[in-house]
Amino acid sequence: MIAPRTAVLAVLVLAGCGGPERGAEAPTDERSAPTSEARPPALRPALNIDVASSGELSIYFPEYAVDLLTEFQRRFVAVQTDMDLARMYDAALGLDQRTLGEIDLMPFVESELPLAGLAPACVAECTEPAWLLDTPDWIAAARHIDSPNAIAFFDALSTLFPYPTLYDGRIAAYPSHFERTWDYGGYSLLGSGRHTGLLSAFARVSPDSAATNPGDTEPGPFARYAREFSRSILIDALVQSCIGPSAADARTELLSLAGTATEEDRTRLLERVEALRNPTAHDIQTSCAPGRSSSTPCTCMGG
Repeated sequence: MIAPRTAVLAVLVLAGCGGPERGAEAPTDERSAPTSEARPPALRPALNIDVASSGELSIYFPEYAVDLLTEFQRRFVAVQTDMDLARMYDAALGLDQRTLGEIDLMPFVESELPLAGLAPACVAECTEPAWLLDTPDWIAAARHIDSPNAIAFFDALSTLFPYPTLYDGRIAAYPSHFERTWDYGGYSLLGSGRHTGLLSAFARVSPDSAATNPGDTEPGPFARYAREFSRSILIDALVQSCIGPSAADARTELLSLAGTATEEDRTRLLERVEALRNPTAHDIQTSCAPGRSSSTPCTCMGG
């Protein structure tokens, strides 16, 4: 389990099938092979990870929160499909609002609760409690159900957010394509290749369910989240006015991104390339990373 102190920012479905239709006539041909009743597919064993007991939880949480967290853990370790795991991810995003309203902050943050899928954390300069998405548990669950799609999603998520803090129904943390230099800001790493690598990682998440169910064209259970994260990465490349790498490096990466973008996004990316030929005229500061030589001091990194 991961339990760092960080100050930044579902319902299990057991699939089965019924027995043969009642009232069907038995075969009369003596040479016919005997029929057998259809059986539900074998369930996977529970995921073997640490979980917190209700007794451990009751040290920090009121009874209603203990019940919610106990049920969350029960369902988490019993996941059978990528849809189950996606439902658990949906549930995790809202757990802070449902479980952290009546707790003592520092005992919770400093605890080492072995909670399935989650770890104690805090936000707002550690003045408010939060949950940390314990990504090794989620990757273990994805591997347990043998879902390449879920593995791709949580691998990409763990690369995008080294410390994915859950707060107010969302992941509230600085992404890895942004270098934080103080409590409330920093600079974009556009030009380092980080944006390109992250977009490639999320592109491996299938947009439909064919990754686990060949021929299925229904939206994949993680497709929406993969699209949202991909969009946030692209927006950072398009709008950040404080950039760590040089303007030349940023232009190079933007051109690379334009090569695989939609027509609308390609137009915006190429406009951004042109703006970075004269960044000062467009209120963009570049070469802000330590060791970079900037013609003018970067004033965008502090409060």
